Amino acid sequence: MQVKIVKFKLYPEDDPTGYVVGLSVELDNGRSFYRDSLVNLKDSKGKTDEEIAQIAYADLKKGIETTAEVEGAKSSIIGEIITNEI
Repeated sequence: MQVKIVKFKLYPEDDPTGYVVGLSVELDNGRSFYRDSLVNLKDSKGKTDEEIAQIAYADLKKGIETTAEVEGAKSSIIGEIITNEI
């Protein structure tokens, strides 16, 4: 399983209340999914971007692991040919 940061910005743009951190999860069987979390500005005060991302990951970790277990047990459908019709 590989977890990548794919979104990191103040949210909402007009009057930010925190940083939205989006994570893309790619599984060994080719399946993937996305989760995001809002880290409150109060909780992120004085933290580096990496520390803020870690807070978001800690918030999402259990759900990511649960989804990864379910999706990881499925077959790899990416690249499967559905039909060869002309």
